[in-house]
This record gives sequence, C-alpha cells and structure tokens, in this order.
Amino acid sequence: EPIPEEEPSPAPESPPQPEEKEAPSPIKLAKQQDTVAICGETDEDDEESGGEGAIRKWDEFVIKIDDIKELKIAMQAGSEPPPIWRVQKASLQQFVPEVRDGQRHFSSSSQYIEYPDEVKTDYQRLYVKFLENMEKKDYVRICSKKPWHRPLHLAKKQDSVAISGETDEDDEESGGEGVFRERDEFVVKIDDIKALKLAMQAGREPPPIWRVQKALLQKFTPEIRDGQRQFCATSKYLGYFGHAKNEYQRLYVKFLENVNKKDYVRVCSKKPWHRPQQSLRRQSQTKTTPNRVPVVVKPEPPARPASKPKQRPAKAKAEPPPKKRKKWLKEVASSSESDSTPNQQSEEERIPTGRILNTRAMKEMYKSYIELLVSAALDPAMIETIEANNDELYLPTMRKIDGILTDHKKRVTKRVSLSSSLQEGLQAFPQLVVEDSEADRKENPASSVKLKVAGAPYNRKTLNQLKKNVPRPQDFQVEAEKLQFYTLFHSLHHYKYHTLLHCKEQTDTLSEVNEDLGQEEIVQQCMRNVAWLEKLFDSFSELLTQVQQQCA
Repeated sequence: EPIPEEEPSPAPESPPQPEEKEAPSPIKLAKQQDTVAICGETDEDDEESGGEGAIRKWDEFVIKIDDIKELKIAMQAGSEPPPIWRVQKASLQQFVPEVRDGQRHFSSSSQYIEYPDEVKTDYQRLYVKFLENMEKKDYVRICSKKPWHRPLHLAKKQDSVAISGETDEDDEESGGEGVFRERDEFVVKIDDIKALKLAMQAGREPPPIWRVQKALLQKFTPEIRDGQRQFCATSKYLGYFGHAKNEYQRLYVKFLENVNKKDYVRVCSKKPWHRPQQSLRRQSQTKTTPNRVPVVVKPEPPARPASKPKQRPAKAKAEPPPKKRKKWLKEVASSSESDSTPNQQSEEERIPTGRILNTRAMKEMYKSYIELLVSAALDPAMIETIEANNDELYLPTMRKIDGILTDHKKRVTKRVSLSSSLQEGLQAFPQLVVEDSEADRKENPASSVKLKVAGAPYNRKTLNQLKKNVPRPQDFQVEAEKLQFYTLFHSLHHYKYHTLLHCKEQTDTLSEVNEDLGQEEIVQQCMRNVAWLEKLFDSFSELLTQVQQQCA
C-alpha cells in the first residue's frame, strides 16, 4: 500500500505587531500678545492705541473674572485662551479661540447662556476689535490697549468764531475761508453767543444760527458731517423787524453746498477776506458812510413810542387798577364769602406750575436734559465726563432739573415722616411694588399696605449699576393713607434713572432697526422724535403737578 503523504505542518503564527498610533498634532501657537485691554485696568490710560479703532456699542464683550489670569497667561504665551462672551441684552454668546494667519482670533458660536443681573458681577468687560464676518461667523480679536474712545456726538473743535464787531478790526485774511458774499448774511442771538463759542470750542452741539431774508430769519440747525460742524437750512422762519433786530448779532459763514434742496454752511473762525472792487473803491467808501447813518438812527425814534402803547393796554387787561379790584372783591365777598376764597386759592396754586413748566425756556432746558441722558444711555461714562470737565453746556441743565426734583422731594418729606430703614430702602432700589387692593383701601383707609422694593441698585452720580454687594431688599408695612407720599418720594428720587432707562429703550430700538447708525446719528434721531420728547415732558410735568397738589 502506498504510504499517505504527510500534510505539511502549518507555519507558526507570527506574534501580533502593535498598531501604530498616530502622532498627536502639534498645538498651534499664535503670535504672543503682552497685554490685554480689560475694563478697569486700562481705563486710566489716556493714550490712543494705534490701529485699535474706536469702540462700537454693539461690540461689548465680557470675560469671567476667574478666567482673567488664564487669559493673560495664554495670550502672552500664544497658547489657547479661555472663551470670551458677547453681551446681547439678557444673554451671552460664546466666542471660541482660533488661530488665523498666526494671529489669535475669536469666532462666534451657537452657544448661549443666560445673563441675568445676579451674575453680572461675575464678569468683567474687555475691549475687542471687530475684524470681519465670514460664513455667518463674526471674528474679533482682543485689543492690547483700550481703543480710542471719542466722546459722543462731538465735532472737530474750533477755537474761534467770526462775529461782527469782534473780528472786524482784524485786517488779516483768514486762510481758506474764501471771499465774503453779501447774500450769505447770517446772524445769531446775542444771548446765544457765549453758548455758541463754548460749543464750537468743545465740539458739542451749538445753538442754531439764522439767515437774513429781508424781514424774515431762516433757521439753520447744527449737524455733523464728516466730523465737521455744519449748519443745515430748515423750513422754520422768524420775523426780523423792529426791535427784533437789536436781539441779534451778525456772524460770518462759508457756504458749502446744496444737497436735496438744503443749503449747508459752516461758521468761519475769522472774518472772510472782503476786497471791494477797485473801480468802485472810492464810491463805496463815500457811499457806505451816509447810507449807514439813517439805517441805524431813523428806525429808533418811531420804535420807542410805538412800544409804549402796546405795553400799557396789556397791563391794564391783565391787572386792573387796585381801587377797582378792591371794590370788586367787596361786592363778591358781600354776595358769597365762601365761594370767593377757594377760587382765589386755586388760582394761586396754578401759578407756580404754569410759571415753572409751561414756559419755552423750561421745555428747551428739559430737551437738553434728555439729550444728555440719551448720550449717557449710549456711553455710560458720559455724566462722569461732563462733571470732570466742568461742562458749561450740559452740567448747568442737569443740576437745574436735579434741583427741581430735590425741591419737590423735600415738599413730600414735610408732609410725611420716613423712618431711616424705609427711606434707605426707597432710595436704594429703583422698583416699588404695592401689595394691596384698591377696594380694601377704600373700605378701610386706615389699614396698612405692604411696600416691596426691588431692582438692581445703581450709582446715583453715574447712573451705572453697582458691582459691590448690597443688602437684600426688605418689605415695609405703611399706612394706606400715606401711600401716595411714599410713591411720590420714590418716583422723584429715581426719576433720572427711570428716564435713562426710557432713553436706553429708544436707542436700542434704533440700533436694532439699523446697526450701521453711529452714536451721533442715534442721538439726532432721538431728538427729532417730537412725540417721544413731548411724552417725556408731559410725564415730568404731571409728576411735579401731582406733588404740588398733594403737598399744598
């Protein structure tokens, strides 16, 4: 038998070789950055940071206070830093670090967290520079210095203003002002000259100027165009004859252009060069002297006697002679003494309200007050800045309105006594809640009601929220009869802060509608909203009138 062939034995298995692990990718390092611009650490540095640009309100970023040290170390070493957050009202949007072209940038992500008032003290603001938007992502970088912050709605400063009578003696030609044109005759109110000079020197909004058009004055309102202070023609006119001419002073302007049927001019810093024609030089010199004399002298004699008969009948109608008034009072008193006394008192009570509030000067002052608060809503350092610079435009207005509110608050405290704890609570917290029903108050006026104070405390001087720990709000039991005095006291004390919140709502609405609006344009649009301004003024007047009636 054939011998079966042996099957070859299988080859020994080779031991399994270890799998090759991929080498970890090297950590990308960014360009090192020695400093980080964090609010509170670089605010005292007045130097402009080259290339950082200006702060934009919608680029407000914060970082956790616990991450500040780690952020500085990472930026100095070029390693990966912790994320930063963009403030969007009541939420925070996360920005994660990336390395782009060797630079450390941060890109927006889809992660959001809540940002209530209770956790705001855990974050600190830092300054960033917006770079670009690519594929629906915003890219920013952290600034090394605080960006250059130009104060709100400021134009380029102008040291001097060419006003007739003050610069006529200057024979030097003003470079670049051009030749004076007779048809560009402008005037300014004598009472506004000081304010005009201060505003042009500080770059702030000056009072309006007027173009002479025979017996009318056309109003020109201030605007900022390309950083320059200019004045734009409006459709408002005033009469310009008689004694009205003595209330204005001529100033020199330079015509710029006509856009959309509106003339734009600027105020000259010096009297423009005026050269009479050589052929008429002698004639102009001889004719101007006799022509000016009758223009100045002749109108004055008829104007003086004409003003007297106008004033006499006005006084006679408003206030009758004392003898007739006494006789009339006796007749009324004899018929009904009880009816005459309340009528006279009610008329006297109305006089302070009308004199204080229903005046043009008061409305203009209140408008300037609102303009300041609109600016403070856009720039939290606005009020502190005008006080530090002793601003002569906004500071007197703010102190005047604050003084009126303080005086009315004193009238309330004379009518009701406040305990120290209740007064501190009403002054510390901007919100007040009353827990009771009007039906119970009517049935039992002597009953007590509960007052609950709430809201985030703020700095009374700057109107910015406090970061330090404050005591928790308390509840107070007060008499229902005196409730109106407590609410009036609270409304007067926090009126400035509540009005600032109204202004902030207005500015936020405009920013959401058009994100490209600058701060100056937002301020101008708010001040052009006549209905909104009148609503604020009416609420202000109503508050003061209510105090006068309740505390009479």
